Amino acid sequence: MTTRGATARSILTASALAVLTGCSKGAEQQRTIAHADTLVQQQKLPEAVAEYQKAVASDAKDPQANARLGAARLRLGQLTQAYQYLLKAKDLEPNNADVRLDLATYYLVGAKADQALEQALAVLDKDPSNVRALRLYAASASTREDQARAVKLLEGAKDKVANDTAAHLALVSLYLRKGDTASANRERGGVSDFGPPTSDARVSRALEYLSVGRRDDAKRILRDAVQTDPNAVSAARLLASIAMSDGGVDEASKVLAPVLAKDAGDVDALVARSEVYLVQKRPADAMQDLKSALGRAPELAPTHYDMAVADLQRANAAQSKPLLDSALKSANHELQAALKLAPNYPEAVLQLAALRTQGGAANDAISDLESFIQDNPRSTRARAILGSALLSAGRIPEADEAFHGLLRVSPGNAEAHYWIGMLRVRKGDRLEAKAEFDTAATLAPTFFEPINQLALLELADGKGDAAAARVKKQIDAAPTSAPLYDLLGLVNSARNDVPGAEAAFLKAAQLDPRLAEPHLRLADLYMNAGKYDDALPQALETLRLDPNNTRAMMVVGTVYQQKGDAAKAREAYQNLLKVSPRDAGAANNLAVLLSEQLDDLDGALKYATLAQQVAPNDPHVADTLGWILFRRRSFDDAAKLLRGSAERLPNSPSVHYHLGMVAQQLGDTAAARQALTKAVSSPTNFIGKDEARKALAQLK
Repeated sequence: MTTRGATARSILTASALAVLTGCSKGAEQQRTIAHADTLVQQQKLPEAVAEYQKAVASDAKDPQANARLGAARLRLGQLTQAYQYLLKAKDLEPNNADVRLDLATYYLVGAKADQALEQALAVLDKDPSNVRALRLYAASASTREDQARAVKLLEGAKDKVANDTAAHLALVSLYLRKGDTASANRERGGVSDFGPPTSDARVSRALEYLSVGRRDDAKRILRDAVQTDPNAVSAARLLASIAMSDGGVDEASKVLAPVLAKDAGDVDALVARSEVYLVQKRPADAMQDLKSALGRAPELAPTHYDMAVADLQRANAAQSKPLLDSALKSANHELQAALKLAPNYPEAVLQLAALRTQGGAANDAISDLESFIQDNPRSTRARAILGSALLSAGRIPEADEAFHGLLRVSPGNAEAHYWIGMLRVRKGDRLEAKAEFDTAATLAPTFFEPINQLALLELADGKGDAAAARVKKQIDAAPTSAPLYDLLGLVNSARNDVPGAEAAFLKAAQLDPRLAEPHLRLADLYMNAGKYDDALPQALETLRLDPNNTRAMMVVGTVYQQKGDAAKAREAYQNLLKVSPRDAGAANNLAVLLSEQLDDLDGALKYATLAQQVAPNDPHVADTLGWILFRRRSFDDAAKLLRGSAERLPNSPSVHYHLGMVAQQLGDTAAARQALTKAVSSPTNFIGKDEARKALAQLK
């Protein structure tokens, strides 16, 4: 009995100790969080973050600790780390309204209105009178339907928001975006603006301005903070992210420089600068910063995601299949790493699905997307990617239903109309396709793809004037869109309206100095017109913006070759071949240059042979190699190549000149006379025309 009693007591004591230990740990966790909450109220955010971090370290699955840590890091401008913890908190507690609304605010920082809208609506679905959700819904509403609904909800919640300045300001901003100035003025008359923030609260005030749709005011507050306080690191990080999302890449770089000069290991600043590099299409520089950030904080899923974006940029610029495959493999690896750290990371899930679709594994992508949509039913991006994956898999009726499902979730969604238009093109219904593209372009004036497809269809139908008129109408709706002016330039080129094309490309370059394409198109335009002095600066500007642009390198080499600057021409072609070692055009031109201007027949033969290996059916390449072989006195080999070139280029006087000279050396007088006669009879001037006349005179 005694023994059994002792055993029972010892078991009971052990259980009691376990319970007491658990309670003690939970109480300690709550004390840590409560202390951090107090520090937040005292505007001691770095100290609060340290306390919340302790709580997360103690219990990584504590939803409250993750949520509070994410919110505090957001107010510190530590956006990468904020996103990590907010995503985790949402996974742990999907119905936590504050977490979703903090995520919505994060998305608004990056001008990701659709994603902010998803989070605000998820809260409103459960609590239609949530004032903060109403404000964020109003701030992120972009379609006419969402704007109308946001107005209706805010106006219907007048009693609830009567004393909420931010809600009234959100409604003012919404009216202004709708173009309803009268209603905006009426609403503004009943509410004053936010009061001036204290120096410690400027970042919070900037976030408030974002949450009511006033980005310019948010940037103004942050700029003031950075200018008046060199140590305002939180303001600097947040300003850099907002500015970059609004196209202010130079401002973002300028703001981040002192932050990283002071602390080269600032993870969020490193990631922000890497994103600047990604906007500038400088993936190598971006990856250097991202590797530094991962070395300090390897657990951050957003950093791995940005690495994947850098890899995809490398893939887009790859000049060979091995480089392409390597970059895509690395991107896949980084996306998987991000998802391991944050299993429901939206961007990573959707990007991986897009990669699988492009890689021929659309059915795998479809399965993942359907699962994601089940958990995120309002995700318009997921539904759009699902539709495109179904389209790639040849499941046309399901794709059509997916895009119409997107319209049911988001009436007036321009992307849905665009994809439905693409389906109609596939079915051969061009008239209905044009109608869908026109609807999409009208709904979203800056959405480029619909108007691009519409213009292509009009041009294909021989309606160049209609295409130009429709693009001009789109420009009237979005007058600052550089891509639209670039498209107008292409349409005008197709209509042979060279002055109109030039004016449009120049306007595109002026509107967005970061774009390389308008400069490259101008270079091509001037080259075709023989305006080499005009073409050169445009090609050089293209290379400044896109250093590995091979078309621009070709223009530079060709211009210098035409101008007689053999050294610079050779440098341009050699640089091109470093980027693209099997570029037949560059190898051919370099061979001509070495042969004709630099008297380097050995080098010329090397590059002409390379060009012929890459493009064995190109008669221009065959002519180049044949003429070099002639000059090296390999007449039989030269004749084989030049006969083929002459057959395929019957109107080229220089090719007939080359063939005639080879035939003369081989003693075929009739063939030589025939070829040389064709050459000298041409009104076109070419190098060697005088020599052709002399040779022909000798034959007579």
